[in-house]
Amino acid sequence: MPKYSHDVYDLLYEEDVRKMFDLARNENERVLISLLWLTGARPQEILMLTPSRFKISPESFLIQMPTLKIGRTKRKTELMDGTTALLTYRDRPLTIPRVRAEEATTNPAMEGAFKYGETIIKRVYSIPNPETRILNYTVRWAQLSINRLGMEAIQKKICPYTFRHSFFYWYMQDPSHTMTDAMNWKGALTSKSVDTYIRGKPKFLSLNNVISRNRSRGR
Repeated sequence: MPKYSHDVYDLLYEEDVRKMFDLARNENERVLISLLWLTGARPQEILMLTPSRFKISPESFLIQMPTLKIGRTKRKTELMDGTTALLTYRDRPLTIPRVRAEEATTNPAMEGAFKYGETIIKRVYSIPNPETRILNYTVRWAQLSINRLGMEAIQKKICPYTFRHSFFYWYMQDPSHTMTDAMNWKGALTSKSVDTYIRGKPKFLSLNNVISRNRSRGR
């Protein structure tokens, strides 16, 4: 994972995401927030998505997510912006349930999931060329957008990887999810990589400290 000065290991709650979504300046930022929150994918992976990678049904939508990892490798690949070296491991299928409009109306807890999912689907359907990226921007744009929205909406200095850590923390709170499930969803090659997102690194805040601090803030 890239090094950031932001608090990657601070936890995001659905309330936080909803505030950022509502304060987004345009539909591009809303699509970015929705994909980060629902998939836990790396920002550079999200920016590689095209309509051809989606299979949408009334019950769910499946994303063939490219697995891209930043790092020093002998084999490097440039993104369209020419700034990021990546190593491609494989695609990983991510299936996300769709929430029906009537369910979101009767159950406030499902309102956010409905809104984020339909925002993504609307964008996919709006692009006529199946090989055109649904977000034709750079990783730097994603970082700056999330930095700004974090400060404006929830007064936190966060980055796209804050979404990634939060996703996998909440993912592992479901007892039906195994470490292998998390590795497959994350695109990780070892359990150590998943454990890093769950527990945090020593040089960052410990998970207990994150929870204690969030509780002191009334979250």
